[in-house]
Amino acid sequence: MKCDNSYKLISIAGNQHCYQYFMAVVCFLFWFNINILDFSLGFLENPPAVSYFDKENNETVVESLDYDICDWEKSEYEIVETYDFSWIIDLKIECDQFKVSLIGTLVSVGLLIGACSYSFITKWLGQKKALLIGNLIFMIVLAIGIFVNEYWYFCIECVLCPFMCNLISYSIMVLFSEIISHQRKSIFNTCINSGLGIGGLFYVVMYYAFKEWKYVFCVCIGISFVLEILVFFFFFDSFEEYIQRKDIDGML
Repeated sequence: MKCDNSYKLISIAGNQHCYQYFMAVVCFLFWFNINILDFSLGFLENPPAVSYFDKENNETVVESLDYDICDWEKSEYEIVETYDFSWIIDLKIECDQFKVSLIGTLVSVGLLIGACSYSFITKWLGQKKALLIGNLIFMIVLAIGIFVNEYWYFCIECVLCPFMCNLISYSIMVLFSEIISHQRKSIFNTCINSGLGIGGLFYVVMYYAFKEWKYVFCVCIGISFVLEILVFFFFFDSFEEYIQRKDIDGML
């Protein structure tokens, strides 16, 4: 009954108007942008290409460096191509299986922590503040990583950015789902979720265009900065939160 009354109140306020389309675009851009580490792992963990002579087939072979080749003597193969978008090449850890695998593992850990802590954080801060603070931390962590080219910091980044990613994505969807027309919710949600796939394609193009992970991260930070401004000035806090706090002025 309470949920039905909320929908009626929001409908009276005018949720059929253009504000819901504005929110849909902003939500789409968040989902498009914030999963950059998921989109980037294949590039960040990309090993160099090596050349070696295959005695069995009596031919020269060029392929990606793998852990079997890493066990060979350095004189048995030659690195013929490196990539500026790879963390593991920058850090010279392409043959350290533990350190390389830990990067992807920590991204999953960060996502898990974000999912588990989301409800506690938003209960304490509210949806809009959680969104703004999460996005701000996300930008700061990415920006520092551009200048601190150290493995230990990349490990921290792989936890904090996915953590903030879940906090941002959940908060934005809650705020959006409360304001849009109930009849159009499924269409809007489908369009917003498509941001994951479109964002993945976009950042693949960015890596091939810039060929440098730092420039790609700058693009991500720039988009996040614009979204931070839009949320700060144009988003309202959760309608349900005002009701639960019995804040009549805020609700109105």
